[in-house]
Amino acid sequence: MIEKLYLLLLFCASTTSFLPQHTTSIAERSAASRRTPAFAVPDSAGFTFDPFGGVSEPPPPDKLPPGLSRFLTQRAVQQQLYYYDLNMDETHSNWLCEFLRPENCSALHVDYHGINALPTKDTSSYLCAILIYPEIEVTIKKPMGCAAGLGRGGTGMGDYNRNSNPYLKPRYFEYTELIRPVAVATSLLEIREQIAAELAEDLAFLVEEDCDEVLDSGEAGTTFSTGPNGETVSKGGGRSSPFRLANYDLLKLLATKEALLRLTEPSSSSSSSSSSSVLRSITSTFMPMINGHNKWAHGGGLPSLADNILGELLSDKSGSNTAARRLLEERNRLARTWQEQMLPTLQQEQTDFKRWHLSCSFSVVADDADTQSGEELSPDE
Repeated sequence: MIEKLYLLLLFCASTTSFLPQHTTSIAERSAASRRTPAFAVPDSAGFTFDPFGGVSEPPPPDKLPPGLSRFLTQRAVQQQLYYYDLNMDETHSNWLCEFLRPENCSALHVDYHGINALPTKDTSSYLCAILIYPEIEVTIKKPMGCAAGLGRGGTGMGDYNRNSNPYLKPRYFEYTELIRPVAVATSLLEIREQIAAELAEDLAFLVEEDCDEVLDSGEAGTTFSTGPNGETVSKGGGRSSPFRLANYDLLKLLATKEALLRLTEPSSSSSSSSSSSVLRSITSTFMPMINGHNKWAHGGGLPSLADNILGELLSDKSGSNTAARRLLEERNRLARTWQEQMLPTLQQEQTDFKRWHLSCSFSVVADDADTQSGEELSPDE
């Protein structure tokens, strides 16, 4: 069943929130008529979103490491939002940027530069929720003509508000758009694979950065890394994704975070050493910034947060650079592991998501057929 939502978009508004005019009634109707509860926005009054409440088989787990899998999905969503902005598709953009986000959390912005913005604990919960989300028919209503107060301009007109004319009644025109979440999810899966393929190539730059030259010079940053600045064409042909350099910068930050967490966990063999104490101090200082939005300049105009963390370790007055060496070695191991395993593991992960969705679709069709067959039979039969 296609749910109808009513969205008022004003020409003069710079941003529009994807909110239905009658949220409660839509939510109640959805809950009563569908096996899988669905609604337009996460904070609908009187309705709790449980995307897998009517599904017999739970979504498959992520196969990539949780941080890496969520990062790829987040960046795929942001790239899709970028495409929507280019096409001035405000309807799809507003729906996707607010999908599953808590009431007190701002919508995901295309220019957000961070690694922890996906609203779910894993990729599976996010993508599978989109895959089983019902189609949404959105009726868009916009004011038209002079009665909207837009004026017609021209010489001598000035700032004249035509709403003050009592003889001009407001008029509106309407059109409908259909949001197909399955198509959105399919696009996200394709973008996710594109980003993963590029990062698998670009991890070679990160391996080059984690070298003894950095330790010997006591400097960090873009000095020893060309990065994927010139990589405008992906391997095998075709243009790179629009945020390739930003993705690399964030991947370096993610690898730095994971390396710090591994080195500072209590079970680490050298957790009591002096370098571990330095790493724990650095982790507690920088972790809030690592998990938030960070300033970033395209082309390396400013040192990235990952570079600042390494630079802080390299500024250690002891001169041994033991903590910095341990961080670089651990980050190097992570980069090599991700480079080898990212693509094959991601392909298996996405295949599992598609198989799960196909299984759910067959299950719903079979249940609907059984229900229809039961309704056609009379009690005497």
